[in-house]
Amino acid sequence: MIKLLNDRFYYIDFDAESTETFQLFGKTFEPGKNKIHEFAEEILKGKSAYPAWVIINPDLEIIFEYEGLIKTQDLKAILEKLIN
Repeated sequence: MIKLLNDRFYYIDFDAESTETFQLFGKTFEPGKNKIHEFAEEILKGKSAYPAWVIINPDLEIIFEYEGLIKTQDLKAILEKLIN
């Protein structure tokens, strides 16, 4: 699983209540006024379910999203399906 993630994906673990400001793809994301970071609000489309899994393709389109825990074998199957 780790090899699959390292070889084919960029994995980012992000705290939705982060107080850091950062830039991604030319856009600045700042901590939100309601404790939820602007990046989390944008990527989750205003939902607040944690953990949340979001997979974005090279065109920055969301191709997979899931709210909640995913078993390792299920996540591996999802990732393998996306790359095949």
